[in-house]
Amino acid sequence: MERNSLCQFWKLSNQKLLLSMALLHRTSLRTRVRTQVFAKGTTANGVLRGDLWIVGHGDPEVDRATMTALARAVDVSGIERVRGRVMGATTGFLRDWWAPGWQDYFPRDYIALPTALAFEGNADARGVHIRDPERRAARSLTKQLRARGVPVTKDAGAGIPPGGLRRVVTRRSASFEVLLRHMNRRSRNFHAEVLGKWLGRLVHGGAGSIAKGA
Repeated sequence: MERNSLCQFWKLSNQKLLLSMALLHRTSLRTRVRTQVFAKGTTANGVLRGDLWIVGHGDPEVDRATMTALARAVDVSGIERVRGRVMGATTGFLRDWWAPGWQDYFPRDYIALPTALAFEGNADARGVHIRDPERRAARSLTKQLRARGVPVTKDAGAGIPPGGLRRVVTRRSASFEVLLRHMNRRSRNFHAEVLGKWLGRLVHGGAGSIAKGA
């Protein structure tokens, strides 16, 4: 690693400690972040005539295991068939991916897009940063539901949720004690940017953003 890159790396690592202090000033080590599934439409005899919506609130560790657990919970809730699709909510955070002081290659090489509904660190199997984590989360939940014998009629998608949603299930993240340990000990930039937006939303309200977190 070149000297300038090494210096920048240590600056990023030190800033994670300051972010941790700010987070714990506003919340506690026991805090957990929700990922929820909502239904839009009517349910009769186990058939949902409408869509399922996954709504994230800033858990940076949502992954395939999360979708497996959500699929199990949806199944247990009594939904046996979805005559619609699974949708990933693109709300909660602004889709900003830049901050003053960043080098132009940071989004490509070091920091994946920080979204309220993340999936697999917002990178693909090759480690390339992606722009559609919400859709990929929806595809994963669709696959898990079908594997459990809960047919989903249409392909997964992503967008802004409509009104009138009915909560089906809530899954909570690991505690902040665990999330901050992962962020700091492993110097995970993605965790820092997602939790920074989470903090900005907590303090200032509205959609979380890099500027609000700063």
